[in-house]
Amino acid sequence: MAKSLLPSALLFLVLSLLAVINLTEAQIGVCYGMLGDNLPSRQEVVNMYEQYGIRRMRLYGPDGAAFQALDGSQIELILDVPYQNLPDLAQNLSSATAWVHDNIINHPGVNFK
Repeated sequence: MAKSLLPSALLFLVLSLLAVINLTEAQIGVCYGMLGDNLPSRQEVVNMYEQYGIRRMRLYGPDGAAFQALDGSQIELILDVPYQNLPDLAQNLSSATAWVHDNIINHPGVNFK
């Protein structure tokens, strides 16, 4: 009797997982690299993301002009801590607090993820 319940339980588990996963909406994001020549302005990049329905952006480090361009947009931003800042932020709570304040809290219109 227990063996006949296993396939049913497995099917129920799989269907339950599929029900909570949103498979109809693509989860597209693009890393926004800023090193190069003749790059579009930050605002042009944000406009391009919105035009093509790209809902997620990753920045490799804080950028005030990018924050300004993202202000009020629906783009979700993932912000990296630059590698050279990691040792200080890991060892110094006041430095970490200041970094978060300067680069996240001071930009309430940016949709940080």
